[in-house]
Amino acid sequence: MSRKYSACFLIFVLLFRLSAPAIACCEGDPPGDCYTCEDGAWVQYGDCEDDSDCTDCQSCEGCYCTDDEDPCGDCKECVSGECVLIAG
Repeated sequence: MSRKYSACFLIFVLLFRLSAPAIACCEGDPPGDCYTCEDGAWVQYGDCEDDSDCTDCQSCEGCYCTDDEDPCGDCKECVSGECVLIAG
């Protein structure tokens, strides 16, 4: 290959590498439901994987524990994950 073609090829390769950054991929499946791939590593993005990770009257929705009044029963409400008596 002549020097002219070699120089053009080298310039093309250098330009392509500068304009197309490498994207790191995570290998395999995530270790749980609440993980996302960031910079080639699995990163947990939530507080819970299922309802058992949450407190008394919370449920896991979208990997975050949220208050759920239903499990508290009559005359109680869910406040910060705990069932408390309703004042009144």
